[in-house]
Amino acid sequence: MIGGHQPGVEVRPLAGAAYAITVRGHGLSVDQPLGSGGTDTAPTPVELFVASVASSVALGAGEFLRQRGIDQDELKVHASFRMTGTDRGGRVESIHLRVTVPRELPARHAPELRVAMAECAVPQSLHEPPEVDIEINDYPSLAPG
Repeated sequence: MIGGHQPGVEVRPLAGAAYAITVRGHGLSVDQPLGSGGTDTAPTPVELFVASVASSVALGAGEFLRQRGIDQDELKVHASFRMTGTDRGGRVESIHLRVTVPRELPARHAPELRVAMAECAVPQSLHEPPEVDIEINDYPSLAPG
């Protein structure tokens, strides 16, 4: 799925603050915590965003290990993040990833591994943010441009 238009993502309400997400036939959901008007049945969109960064890095690290014949069973990526602003206007200010790799990975490969993880699609999309175009049906006067 490199380059060009990608399959769509559809999001529909479930109940309250919970939403169902469909991506290439795969189902996910999001919700808000109890204290934020949700029922805490699923991760928040922000948590999924951070999970997307962490899983992209994990995929890159896993591929790096596989290419070198190193078992990836010990691979683990732990993500923590800091928010800034308010619930309505907040944003992720920082993401910290702690990557645990198999002990058999020679130390000399660490710089190459760091590059491989940073070159993954999601971290790259943060370094060069995508244009986000929001269109509202039946309101052509609100369309961008």
